[in-house]
Amino acid sequence: MKQISGLKVVLTLALIAVGLFGMGRLDSTAHAAGITYYISSSVGNDSNSGTSTSAPWKTISKLNQTTFQPGDTILFKKGDVWTGETLYPKGNGNYAAGNWITVSTYSSGNRPVISPGSSQPAAIRFDDTSFTGGWKITGLDIQNAKMGIYAYKNRTSSANGLWLEDLNFTNITGNNIGASTNPGFYDAVFCSQSITVHSVNHVTIKNVTSSYSDMGMLLDWGDDITVDNVRLDHHYRYGVWMANLTNSVMKNSKVLYSGFRDGMTWGTAGIQFNNNANTNIEDTEVAYTQAPNKSPDGVAIDFESDNVNCQALRVNVHDNQGSAFLIMENPDWGTLGKQTGTHIKDGTFANNGLRGVAGFIRYYNNSGNTSTVSGNTILKASSSQMLNDIGGVDSWPSGWTASNNTIGTVIPASGFSSLIDDSSGSITYSGSWWSGTVAGFFKDSAHSTSTPGSYAEYTFNGTGISWVSSVNSNLGRADVTIDGVFAGSVEQYSTSGQAIVTLFQKTGLANGTHTIRVTLRGDKSPQSGMASMDVDAFVVLQPNVTGAIDDSASGITFAGSWWGGSASGYYNQTAHASSTAGNYAEVSFTGTGISWIGAMNSAHGRADVYLDGNLVNTVDTYARDGILQVRLYSATGLSYGSHTLKIVVRGDKLPASSNVTIDVDAFVVS
Repeated sequence: MKQISGLKVVLTLALIAVGLFGMGRLDSTAHAAGITYYISSSVGNDSNSGTSTSAPWKTISKLNQTTFQPGDTILFKKGDVWTGETLYPKGNGNYAAGNWITVSTYSSGNRPVISPGSSQPAAIRFDDTSFTGGWKITGLDIQNAKMGIYAYKNRTSSANGLWLEDLNFTNITGNNIGASTNPGFYDAVFCSQSITVHSVNHVTIKNVTSSYSDMGMLLDWGDDITVDNVRLDHHYRYGVWMANLTNSVMKNSKVLYSGFRDGMTWGTAGIQFNNNANTNIEDTEVAYTQAPNKSPDGVAIDFESDNVNCQALRVNVHDNQGSAFLIMENPDWGTLGKQTGTHIKDGTFANNGLRGVAGFIRYYNNSGNTSTVSGNTILKASSSQMLNDIGGVDSWPSGWTASNNTIGTVIPASGFSSLIDDSSGSITYSGSWWSGTVAGFFKDSAHSTSTPGSYAEYTFNGTGISWVSSVNSNLGRADVTIDGVFAGSVEQYSTSGQAIVTLFQKTGLANGTHTIRVTLRGDKSPQSGMASMDVDAFVVLQPNVTGAIDDSASGITFAGSWWGGSASGYYNQTAHASSTAGNYAEVSFTGTGISWIGAMNSAHGRADVYLDGNLVNTVDTYARDGILQVRLYSATGLSYGSHTLKIVVRGDKLPASSNVTIDVDAFVVS
């Protein structure tokens, strides 16, 4: 009896255990640890076992029915695409034991694509309550989503262990706020992000790219976060926001064109720090941060409130609309006097504060911050620019130690520029292209393509080059290479159409022969009607040559009312300008050729050019983005002897221009 009773107890407990565990996963599949699962949208079937390449599952929905165990692996087939689905990972790995649940790829070809669309909350979303960590995700392409990878834990608990590597994000937009509006503060905080990590410790984000999305990353509340070799390029709102982190680092990364196109009513930044401790930015480039639609700031790095012992080490910060650094205590969420130890060491800073603010540091509401600035090279955009703005005073912050810094001014690119129209036979067009007359473009002509992989290539001699074209609501994206090396991506989409826009610029090349290629990618902003690309002109920067006659020379006649004086960035830093129709500049020379050097910008108009008394050309000097030291007109092959060149202000302009100004920088005689 006792044996029978004992057997009954054992059987009863076993049945209870089976019942309890069965009830615990009515919607899940039980399995042993260490299993590899395969998923293919092209050849899979959800009735398959999912455990071999010959019997993969088909849908992400099938994955969502399975609770995975430490050591399991989920492999997405390369070349496949999943649309309209969100992956909700179930189960947890063991970070402490190094026993991850891994999401990766199999087969060959392009990365697997998860493209959930606007009807889904994210591409990959971890559950707030059940997620405890131990997931590793690699090798995916995530696009067209309101959020990319979303791992958001409530602050009442934390997860441990998340590894994100070799991932690409694009078109992560549309969460809560419109893509073309300027949101208020609370809406902007919750804009779309490629990566969102909240209340997760021990995170690695490595070899990741994100582009043409609202925000690259939001990393909030965590310890031991490492961001390594990440490229955040062309983000409409922000680059990366790092807040409430300890013992963390962002290194070997690039944050480019943050705030591009849309901006924020409360300000834009490449990298923002809030309430971090012992967290650094190291060996990272932050450049071209924008401040559109009346957005404030446009700063590269924003130390905004309560950061303690956070450093910027060996960073390369250049060409940002705002200052290199904004260092402040924000009264809305900061504690006055808490932020300290903001050390800036061994970095390179050049051409920042382009919206007319200090080039290096803007600093306020930050008393008691004792920090060090040392070993840096700091080049202001101009000699008159403030280095630091400390409550309107150009000085170092009180209590800071500044030593061994080299401070100077950016030297403008030395040379004259030549415009090469799209119609030039020296440009090679590969693929399918349309060409023809387009009013308002340079010389009223353009080339256009909608075929991915089509490219325009131009070989030139000089030290720099720019690609000039248009932006409008039916254009997409292009990649640019210089001498076969990737040099950047360009977004041609804009809600408003504009012509003669500088889309890409590269300077500082060794004087010699180089080749630029612009290639249509085939993707676009979700708001764009097409994924097309236009080519209007290339601008080649060539070294200054002998024979240049500066506008200040006595041999030039300026008839009528002309302004003349100092002009930063012009040849010899001087120029003459007039907006009065009929005014002219005239120079006589002896030689076989001559070039008129001047500027193109958004307030310039048209001029008639006369050579030896004959009208030879009408030149339009409008460009949305300013281009200095341009060869606006050139004559070559003249018979050797005395000649006269006259530039006459016409008084008319393109509709996009705000004025009819013409300027004269120099003449070059050959």
